[in-house]
Amino acid sequence: MLDLLSHRGPDGSGIWSAPVSDERELVLGHRRLSIIDLSDGGKQPMLDGSGQYFLKDEHGQPFTPERVTKYLRDTIAFLETAKDANLGYPADGNRLVQQWLWYSIVTGPETSGGSSNLIGWDTFQNLPGGDPSALTMMGQAFRQAANSSDNWTNLVGGVAQNVVALAQTNHQGKALLTATFRNSGTLSAVAPIKVTFYRDQALTQEIGSAVYDPNTRGAVAGCTWDGRNSEQVSVMWNNLPVGTHNYWAKIDTLNAVPETKETDNVTTRGTVTVKPYGTFIPLTSRQ
Repeated sequence: MLDLLSHRGPDGSGIWSAPVSDERELVLGHRRLSIIDLSDGGKQPMLDGSGQYFLKDEHGQPFTPERVTKYLRDTIAFLETAKDANLGYPADGNRLVQQWLWYSIVTGPETSGGSSNLIGWDTFQNLPGGDPSALTMMGQAFRQAANSSDNWTNLVGGVAQNVVALAQTNHQGKALLTATFRNSGTLSAVAPIKVTFYRDQALTQEIGSAVYDPNTRGAVAGCTWDGRNSEQVSVMWNNLPVGTHNYWAKIDTLNAVPETKETDNVTTRGTVTVKPYGTFIPLTSRQ
């Protein structure tokens, strides 16, 4: 593998290996041009005195807890505040990032990425779950950032789906109405959510209602927009005459979920088309 990269730096190379299990071995190889640092101090991979741990980046700087913690704070600040009128998402105040997640919570000593762990490997194994003593310097910084950020829940009405139904012999039909919704806030909604369906836009003529229960279907996670991760509920609309019928749905009609905005809980208009009952006979033509 290194020979394939020889054109990138035939005058500098290095190999490091270590077993990670009885059947696996981690091997790192490196090629470089020895231009800036011609001494042996510039060789990579850069290790500590024992030859077991990586301590420096390509510029010879160590990954100290202070340095990595500063990187975390700067990264969070960018992800939370970066905006651009031309590139950002208008429905989110032109922010560039709507969702993000810090992945490296804890990794074992046999894997890379330990310098960015939020939880120390040794303390993680010896302390009960949720004990703040297990947090590294980065973990404490992440916890402070999470506690100081604004958190809220906001349910948003999605789409009332269009339905086509066929009338029965009594010249009436029925349709399964389905409404979607989402949570654009940062906190999950964990309380049962009642969704009420109406036949008029003024929301005065009720068709029926259904309850989304997070205890059985899962919490309504936040940080969603447009059609992403939309939840849905359905009710049956009976005794519909032939023709076209409109309907709307309002999310959380009991106001069980505290929200930052209560004016966006209604779905779009849905349409039910009931076609007349009849017998359809296929026709063929003879030339």
